[in-house]
Amino acid sequence: MDPKFRVPFSPQKPLEEIRTGAGLISEGATDLVQTRFITVTESPAVLGSGTRVPDFYSVRRGDALNIVPFILGDSKLVLIRKIKTASGIAYFGFPGGMMRGEDPVAHALAELREESGLEARDPVPLGFVNREPESSTDLDYFWFATVKDISGLRNDEEEGITTETVSVADAIKYAMSQYFDPFHATALWRALPIIATHMGIGSLLPHFRVALEDTMEALKL
Repeated sequence: MDPKFRVPFSPQKPLEEIRTGAGLISEGATDLVQTRFITVTESPAVLGSGTRVPDFYSVRRGDALNIVPFILGDSKLVLIRKIKTASGIAYFGFPGGMMRGEDPVAHALAELREESGLEARDPVPLGFVNREPESSTDLDYFWFATVKDISGLRNDEEEGITTETVSVADAIKYAMSQYFDPFHATALWRALPIIATHMGIGSLLPHFRVALEDTMEALKL
């Protein structure tokens, strides 16, 4: 991965440490099962807690690529809503998919096109996050990108994805809820300074206030 993406959501963990999980996967690792979707690996390991595991098994799904799409002109964000089959609950997040060996930026933009029908440009890296550093080396990468034309906006019925355009205030409000992927919410926080350059900080501040007031009302704070 390009060095410019080595800006993890957890700054105390550089990419190399995440990749090995502080010894999570060491030399001598053996792939026991490898399918289109997962790889099961056996290797000696030292977990982040310091626990030594001689025969450690990890399941890797691969790295994920995600786009935070901002609509120029309307100053709105594009969100997707997808039902998690295990829980049956619909969660909000940003368009994305699994990396399959192509150029990561081009693939992330292709996932946006596939899930929403939109074309984006000027991608800006927002960093990456490791969801389960104790048991996985998989990373989620995020980019911010701008969208000019939304005439092709659609849902991805094949994957059960509903696409929505929402104001920045609503995006912030949704991101503060339990129905928004927390790592996608972190990507939104990272994207806000870039959004402010497009909207102007003076016009962005009211969005913060409205979202905060709505959230406090919902929580009865």
